[in-house]
Amino acid sequence: MKQIILKLNELRKGKNTFHVSSTAGELDLEDIDYPIVGNIDTHIEIYRNRNNYEIKLRTRFVFRLTCSRCLTEFEKQFEDLGAFYLKKGEVPDIPEGMIKDEYIETLYVSGDEYDLAPIIREQVLLSIPMKPLCSDSCTVPEYDSGIDEVDSRWADLIKLKEKLM
Repeated sequence: MKQIILKLNELRKGKNTFHVSSTAGELDLEDIDYPIVGNIDTHIEIYRNRNNYEIKLRTRFVFRLTCSRCLTEFEKQFEDLGAFYLKKGEVPDIPEGMIKDEYIETLYVSGDEYDLAPIIREQVLLSIPMKPLCSDSCTVPEYDSGIDEVDSRWADLIKLKEKLM
């Protein structure tokens, strides 16, 4: 996987912005269920305060999906927003049961570089829809068996259905 290195010691205090464009191959996303069309574009905002960094990612990409109802192929653009904190130093010892939100959203780094590629890759993977639909109004196509005769074993159920309607 291609690295997207963030050089922490070169960031100025305050807001820093970057734009990164990657291919599916560079982020090891070639063998996923739905192919990515074009590039994966990520806008990165980093707010530096001493050795603490607030990182916001806005990642845009297009999947080629197959509708789970009508089986039509279609393309859909996704935009994923992510935010986390990066701190220099070691992971603190956290007593069991004392986990706070800030611990979950904070990553620790010991050096002056951090690779953003795994984070961007994860954003894309977590955006894959479980049941893609080409539209909200999509319906399952009607099945026509070509048989006009009704099996006599269903006669009683058909009478009940007609009675209830």
